Amino acid sequence: HYYNELWFLKSSLFDHMNKKGKSRSDADLKVFKTIYNAFQKLKKPKSMGFEVAYLTNHFQSAYYFAILDAKSSLKYLEKNLDLMKRTPKVIQSAPNKYFSILTNIIHMETANGNYKNVHQYLKKLKSFKQEYKINSSEDLDIKLFSSINSIELMIHIHRAEFDKAITLEPIIKEGFRLYEDAITPLRKAYLSFNLAVAFFGVDDFSTSLSWVNNVLNDSELDEKEDIIAFAQILNLIIHFELNNDQLLPYALKSTMRFFKKRDRSYRFETIFLKQIRKISNANDRFEVEKIFADIEKEIEEIANDPFESVALEYFDFKSWLKSKLKKQSFKMIKRESYLAQAS
Repeated sequence: HYYNELWFLKSSLFDHMNKKGKSRSDADLKVFKTIYNAFQKLKKPKSMGFEVAYLTNHFQSAYYFAILDAKSSLKYLEKNLDLMKRTPKVIQSAPNKYFSILTNIIHMETANGNYKNVHQYLKKLKSFKQEYKINSSEDLDIKLFSSINSIELMIHIHRAEFDKAITLEPIIKEGFRLYEDAITPLRKAYLSFNLAVAFFGVDDFSTSLSWVNNVLNDSELDEKEDIIAFAQILNLIIHFELNNDQLLPYALKSTMRFFKKRDRSYRFETIFLKQIRKISNANDRFEVEKIFADIEKEIEEIANDPFESVALEYFDFKSWLKSKLKKQSFKMIKRESYLAQAS
């Protein structure tokens, strides 16, 4: 009885998360909290078997992820990791579950800034098939391919090691060729987006643009996904960097239409689009510099708003703006920012 009711609540939680992503407004928060309140009213069994305990932790880790509480989410993920380690047979029979826990832990450790732990868990992710003598399956191989490469891209980008990040391109291209349609559109989109950021970091804007177009031209992708919204914004930035003055107004119009149609009126996107519009209408360099200073000020004001900081997880807009104002490379500013955080 408890299990079935919890399964229903988990489905509701994931349904809202799949539609909206993490909380980006009080309205989102309210939906998630209503689901969690219903969970708290459930009569929990005194002793739980593996499946019941696993689902209980899984539900709570997902809830805290949705409301942007990475520390609490991590706590319940670690409970499930311990649960599985105590029953290695389950890891062998359900390797996908173990894989999901490890990748989710890596994402939460990243959100908490614990990169030392990220490296340790990445090692576990790479070796768990050998460690638990798990037979290969295409499904698991695809998941390992996309997650390991995504995580390695993310680590290199975070450290502004863009030269290292772009060396993953041939491996990712080969994976796309090998697995073709068996890779989900969302996994493909994240890899393509991060490759776009990596090439952006080495000032190879043409290659960056072709990877962004991979995301924007994928008709299989659900248009509600956050990744499309940020690919649209990165697309504008690349056109700006390529001095595509003729194309920028058209790209901007198309992006504005996209946001209006999807009813995305978050502050970050609104500020950014408003100012990019001013840039595309600007008459000279000095006017553009003033607009950059304005955007930086406005982005700085919302950077500490947890709802708005989600945008900065996709691309380091702050470092890009600073690079324009200081007339230095994005890579250099991002590297300085990383070293300042790391010390």
